[in-house]
Amino acid sequence: MSYFAFCFLREIRNKKTGKEPNAHNITDRKSTNMKISTSSFKGIIRNTGKLLLATMVVGTGMLINAQSTFAQVSGYSFTQSSGTFTALPSPVLAVATNSDDVNSAAVTIPFTFTYDGVAYTQVKMNSNGHIRMGNVNPTNSYFPLSTASNTGAIAGFGRDGRAFGGIGYQTLGTTPNQIFVIQYLAFRPQYNSSANFMDFQIRLHETTNEVEIIYGSSTRASTYTGDIG
Repeated sequence: MSYFAFCFLREIRNKKTGKEPNAHNITDRKSTNMKISTSSFKGIIRNTGKLLLATMVVGTGMLINAQSTFAQVSGYSFTQSSGTFTALPSPVLAVATNSDDVNSAAVTIPFTFTYDGVAYTQVKMNSNGHIRMGNVNPTNSYFPLSTASNTGAIAGFGRDGRAFGGIGYQTLGTTPNQIFVIQYLAFRPQYNSSANFMDFQIRLHETTNEVEIIYGSSTRASTYTGDIG
């Protein structure tokens, strides 16, 4: 299947102070409307010593208004690739189907995962398309990345959505190369609309501490903006 993907990377570190600006004070956000046709699209976040913004839009026939997002981490970069989305064979359900504004209980990761310099062994999953590392609920579940206090957040598509297919998780592989996978199937980017849905996974890698966000099929009837990264 043919595919088209878009990624926007931009360093936002203040040139004079060397510090990251508050997301709410940034006025030069860029957005793009794009139509995507792809079986799978993958973004990988790696620690490389720079603070970057990553915007990506994906899906079979989905039109998304994508904005640059403001991840609350430093020292990470973004790369992209295409491939095949493979659903988990035996996921454990952490959030029930058709859940709206729901957080999971803290789930134990079977290895220590270091994210933004902090070592974690637990994660919480939110029905609005994102997770937060550790045993703490998000401070803002609709804007997980653009909320400065919501540290440790990773978003597949963070906005006021609905986990219509629930949220499952499973560990793949063997140590020291295990992958802890959080899966959203039939995620609705708009909580009260049944005309739009998308599949994606957030993958946490043992040893390398890489984060993968992998997208599968989607169906759209409207245009939406969400936090990604």
